[in-house]
Amino acid sequence: AHQRIKVRVYRNLSTGCWSVQSMCLKNYGKVILHCSDVILQDARGVVSQAGREKVIREGQKNVHAYIEGHIIAATVLKERYYTNATKAPSNGPLCPEVLDGETELTYNPYKFSTFVEKETLAPFTSGFEVHFNQDHTVSVVNQQQAIAI
Repeated sequence: AHQRIKVRVYRNLSTGCWSVQSMCLKNYGKVILHCSDVILQDARGVVSQAGREKVIREGQKNVHAYIEGHIIAATVLKERYYTNATKAPSNGPLCPEVLDGETELTYNPYKFSTFVEKETLAPFTSGFEVHFNQDHTVSVVNQQQAIAI
């Protein structure tokens, strides 16, 4: 069994793949994998409001929004620094698209301050499992409802 490492995942706009950034001490902040699909558990959306304001102000894209969690599987295109990734089965894509029972997520810095559910526009806080799909969509499985205290 591989160690479940904490990562941040975001869409790499120049390559079109998913970039996986380490949140572990050894390679903290480094992009360790480029993937065509990724599965995270214990996932939550993170948006840097300062980064978002810069995008709005300057109209230039920068990495300021990502989903953080523990990587459990991925179809790896390129490895950097980290060669212990849990490989996906090679018999087809791990996460081709948004499937039945999954809720698609979206983020647009000009419209939202957080990731939201695409259909309802309800804010996404955390979910048991998030899929970064090969068709460039993101979907959540078993979203945990935030409980007001």
